[in-house]
Amino acid sequence: MIPVRPSAVRVPLWWSCVSHDPSEGVAPDETLRLETGADILRDKRVVIVEDEAITQLQLRKICLAAGMQVVGLAADGEQGVHKVLETAPDLVLLDINLPLLDGLSAAERILKEISPCVVMLTAYDGEEYRRRAQELGTCGYIVKPVTSSTLLPKLQAAYQRFQRGAQ
Repeated sequence: MIPVRPSAVRVPLWWSCVSHDPSEGVAPDETLRLETGADILRDKRVVIVEDEAITQLQLRKICLAAGMQVVGLAADGEQGVHKVLETAPDLVLLDINLPLLDGLSAAERILKEISPCVVMLTAYDGEEYRRRAQELGTCGYIVKPVTSSTLLPKLQAAYQRFQRGAQ
C-alpha cells in the first residue's frame, strides 16, 4: 500500500459549508487536519443513490478506492430508501434530482427510520435545497461535479461531524 501523507484541508465546523467551495465561510482557526478519506472512511458501508449511470460508476470507484464497502446502489429515490433500510449503511450518498422520489424526500424517510450519515450530492447549489437538507438532518451537501480529491475530504468532514453529533 502507498503511504498516505496527511494534508491540511480547510473545512467548516458546521454543516452548511460542506459545499462546492470547501474554504467558504471558514475562519483560520477552524482548519482541521484531515488524513485522506481512506482513514476515517475505511471499511465504512455506503449506499449510493444516483440516477446518472456514469456518475454512479464514478462514485462507486472513488468509494472503493478509499476502502469503503459499497453495499448498495440505486437509481431512484424509492429504490434508494429500500436499499438503505435493508442494508443499514454507515453513509448514504444521495442525489437530489431522482426519479420516483426526490432525494430530499428519500432522506426524510430514511432519517425517520435509521440514522446513517446522509450526504446530499447534487448539481443544485440553491440555498433553498441546502436549507431543506440541513433541516432534515443530513450531514453534508456536496455540489457536483466531483472527483476523488474533492469528494473524499468533504465526505470525511461530514462523517466526522456525524460522529461528533452521535456522541
